[in-house]
Amino acid sequence: MKQARLMMLCASLVQFGCTESRASIDAERWDSAGVEMLSYSSLTHKGSLQVSAEPAVWIEGDARIPPFDRITAVTILRDSSIVVADQGASQVHAFGADGSYLWSAGRPGGGPGEFQRLEQLFVTGNDTILAVDPRSRRITVLSPTGDYVRDDRFPESVGSPVALLASEEVVYLDQQRTDAHTVGVHHTSATWSAADPAGAAVRELLTTPGHDSYYGIASGRNVIFNPSFLRHVYVVPLMTGFALALSDEGRIDQHGRGGELLRSVLIPDELLSVEVADPQAVRDGLLESVPPAMQDGFRSLVQDLPVPARWPPIGGLIADDAHRLWVQEYQASREDEITWHVFAADGTHLDQVTTPGGFTPRVVRHDVVAGVWRDELDVQSVRLYRVLAR
Repeated sequence: MKQARLMMLCASLVQFGCTESRASIDAERWDSAGVEMLSYSSLTHKGSLQVSAEPAVWIEGDARIPPFDRITAVTILRDSSIVVADQGASQVHAFGADGSYLWSAGRPGGGPGEFQRLEQLFVTGNDTILAVDPRSRRITVLSPTGDYVRDDRFPESVGSPVALLASEEVVYLDQQRTDAHTVGVHHTSATWSAADPAGAAVRELLTTPGHDSYYGIASGRNVIFNPSFLRHVYVVPLMTGFALALSDEGRIDQHGRGGELLRSVLIPDELLSVEVADPQAVRDGLLESVPPAMQDGFRSLVQDLPVPARWPPIGGLIADDAHRLWVQEYQASREDEITWHVFAADGTHLDQVTTPGGFTPRVVRHDVVAGVWRDELDVQSVRLYRVLAR
């Protein structure tokens, strides 16, 4: 079994984004019915962020645990230990700051401390770990050292947990279809609520458009397809509430703890989005992602899939512990570098940075970014890069 490898930091640092440093154009700011509005006509690289050319920590596994199988979450505790949710193994694993194995918790099943579909990890202010299992509608509470504390069940009425606020309330997302169940792109309405981890003291925050899906027929069966270029909704916690973005709109909305809109950051789509050069190549790539034995049945469904003329402007959203927002440009291919635009808590654009192709960031701290690396054989590992500010 491959072991965790501690990589030496290269002396040379790669600047995220362009090689030249330029002054960024300030946003136009105004008040609209008590909501602060910011609009950018340009987003430029300032050279204020740097990252090590190689990962500082590379975790490929340990002889005491199964190989990683569908990593769904990565987070970091205050002591810099790295916690990983492995859905395939139905386990939570922890590793030291140097990548050394520490502990594991959980196993497949429906009993206390067991998981049926482990999807999310949240961490409270005292490093208590909340492991989310939407299938069993439970949040398993673990101590910072992996000891089982309890299971909290949440009701179906609130949907599924998607974020943990600074108030240590869980944000729940409940989606309902807004159109008939026919072939084509279908829209949903999203209701956002906040409650304690057990789903008690529920308070509704707001309603927005939800994720889009494509309904079709493959091999005589109804199929729900979720290509990444359809609308997705992203929400991340902030010190005073949360930020929310729709992938198909160049806008990031910052809401207060009660759901009230405090600030909107507007970014013209043309600054983030690019044209789709070859729609048929997109369809062919989607078909290749289907297991070979199923491709014939999926061929007509994929060929009928409407590919947009331009990629969505936003491909992801992460908030770090310095209360900065990392807004991801859409990534057309997993092998492509990812471009991020980093904003301060007040909406000021700080810099433009990139992360390597094949690497999906899952958590950002003020000095590190950690996430999932996939190699050419689709084998998963966890990488951590140093982020330096100058």
